[in-house]
Amino acid sequence: MRLIFLCLFMLMASCAHNTQSNNALAPAHFICSGTEPFWSLELQEGQAVLHFVTMAPAPERTEFSGDWDSINEDAGSFIWRGKGAEGREFDVTVTRAKCQSTRDEPYSYKSSYGTGRPGGVFEPGCCERRG
Repeated sequence: MRLIFLCLFMLMASCAHNTQSNNALAPAHFICSGTEPFWSLELQEGQAVLHFVTMAPAPERTEFSGDWDSINEDAGSFIWRGKGAEGREFDVTVTRAKCQSTRDEPYSYKSSYGTGRPGGVFEPGCCERRG
């Protein structure tokens, strides 16, 4: 009987450890970019900064406050959620998968973000992890 309880305890401890390691929100930092329109995104704990390259003298810059909603290092899945100063929602999904940019540069992650624009448009892109 003791052996059964010991096995059950070890099994529960193992499951708790695996859940913790898959869902622990470890720091992550990504630099992403995409085209049509041309954009870049720096994504990290607490903040996301989105740049649009326009015909203006300087890129359009939008900052979002938020944080990692979900990080699963084993699966290579990262979800960041936040809001802009005007309350506009901003969600980013980063997934470990090969991604080819327009400049034929290989990246290790694919991404998509949405800014809550009419029609729920999400922009695809490629990312590299920093730090």
